[in-house]
Amino acid sequence: MKKNYLLLIFFIIAKFILQYSLISTEYELHRDEYLHLDQANHLAWGYLSVPPMNSWLAWLIKLLGGPYSG
Repeated sequence: MKKNYLLLIFFIIAKFILQYSLISTEYELHRDEYLHLDQANHLAWGYLSVPPMNSWLAWLIKLLGGPYSG
């Protein structure tokens, strides 16, 4: 393997290790994120306060087992 590939693999592994060891698990979704994800339960092309398609994207996230599947 070339030296460049080894360096790239090292940085990718370091990124994942640092991401999971330095970021606290106490952080959760923001209330606005819960609002947009809850719109998966009320499908529409858009509401006055949010861009069109957000509820459909939230529905897709819900189908894929997103963080708010309730």
